[in-house]
Amino acid sequence: MTAKAHSAKTPWLTAAWLAAFAFSIVTGIFLAQVFAGIGFLVAVIGLFNGWTPRSKLTPTHYLIAALLLWLVIAAIASPDPMDSLNFLQTKFLVALLGFYAAYHLVQQHGAIRWLIPALMIAGVFSALNGIVQYFTGTDFLYGQFIETMPDEVVPFYLPVGLLNMALTFAGMQMLFFLALLPWAVKQRKAQAFWAWAGMVIILLSVVLAFRRGPWMGLAGMLVLFLLTRNKKVAIISLIAGVVLIAGLFTFSDGFRTRILDAANLSTHSEQDRVLMWQASLEMGQENPVTGVGPGQWRTQAEQRVDPNHDFVSLAHPHSDPLWLLSVSGYPGLILMLLVVGSVVVLGVRLFWLTPDHGDLPSLLAQGGVLGFGGLVIAGLTQCYLLDGEIMIAMGLFLGYTLGLSRKPDLGGR
Repeated sequence: MTAKAHSAKTPWLTAAWLAAFAFSIVTGIFLAQVFAGIGFLVAVIGLFNGWTPRSKLTPTHYLIAALLLWLVIAAIASPDPMDSLNFLQTKFLVALLGFYAAYHLVQQHGAIRWLIPALMIAGVFSALNGIVQYFTGTDFLYGQFIETMPDEVVPFYLPVGLLNMALTFAGMQMLFFLALLPWAVKQRKAQAFWAWAGMVIILLSVVLAFRRGPWMGLAGMLVLFLLTRNKKVAIISLIAGVVLIAGLFTFSDGFRTRILDAANLSTHSEQDRVLMWQASLEMGQENPVTGVGPGQWRTQAEQRVDPNHDFVSLAHPHSDPLWLLSVSGYPGLILMLLVVGSVVVLGVRLFWLTPDHGDLPSLLAQGGVLGFGGLVIAGLTQCYLLDGEIMIAMGLFLGYTLGLSRKPDLGGR
């Protein structure tokens, strides 16, 4: 088969891979790793054989490459280079494979035809499982009991969906909601009903997960998104949001307790967070160029915190910026800020500078930018950079967003 003939057939295979990959990321890390690896091999073979188009890399690609290179340098300079390098490949390799595959394969005509249904089905399926867990305390699919929120006056269950942690579940559902939001607001009549039925279910799962970071990310990006819409729609939506929050605060003991505890630095978990943030700042100040090295944070933190303090978890500092500062110094933090800045520039082009045709590629690209922004905000108080499932999901979303942004009708070249 010639390259041209093969290229005419591969969009169906690419579309199937993209849809399967999108669904797999809510089922746990194993299937997501498999589909990321398959997509990477197909993308590499396709580029060498001319099955997939060759595309110039974006500034975001080069900045991500620079950040990863600096993390490798920081790992080599760490007290235990082999452990640090192994840490990097464990946390980021699969996400990079999925990112590379999504960027190249999504540019084939028809590759995204099943992506929206896959995202919606995955998000709703995971959300429904999480909602059932919240109200029953049982994971019926795996036959396991769900843990309750610790140190709360009013205990409540923490849903995990099909994943293994409530924090991962909340972050994943936030990503799905934001990725689908631009598409959902463009639907009309019967399709709008089904679209928003699914969106409300996904949104409810984020709310019931009771995770502060995803709440912040979701709220922040919703406000920014509404600012790009019609003023009347924005005002009505903001009023509805305020009414919803006020209602939850009034009638939900769990929601009210979680909000009040988030602002109370005297709780045990908040004291843990403050001590870990202080330790991270010390690491960055003492090692401003390369930090202490990836994978070395816990060892270094144990030397800096009170050994008599009973931490709930001392695995990471619960802040992506502080983690980067502590393990890679100021250059690593600056490079991450530049990556974020490059995506912000892309968002400005997609939301304000490019005519809104309402076509699927532009809506998916806008959703990818919203999801990335939500994760950045959520990462201010959580370490999502170290969450394998979230990183694979973000690799997929950012990969197809950058790939779609290369299309001429989106201002790409």
